[in-house]
Amino acid sequence: MAALTAKSHLLLASWLGGTLALGAKGGLALLVGVKLRDHLPQRTLRALATASFAVLGVLALRQLIFPGVRPRLDAGSKRSGFP
Repeated sequence: MAALTAKSHLLLASWLGGTLALGAKGGLALLVGVKLRDHLPQRTLRALATASFAVLGVLALRQLIFPGVRPRLDAGSKRSGFP
């Protein structure tokens, strides 16, 4: 966000775009959560939430302990298309 603002010198547009994106992401997550609640039992949802928070916690700890290590996103491909 700061890099976009520094590059474009449009503080209000950058802030508004970021705020709208965050709101849209939150609204989408809310919609998915409500739909899942209607179709899955409470116990299953609780297990999924626990597992997802555990995975995110492990990834955060990994980044904290090994700050220079980045996960590979190219799924083993020799050429990912990004420099």
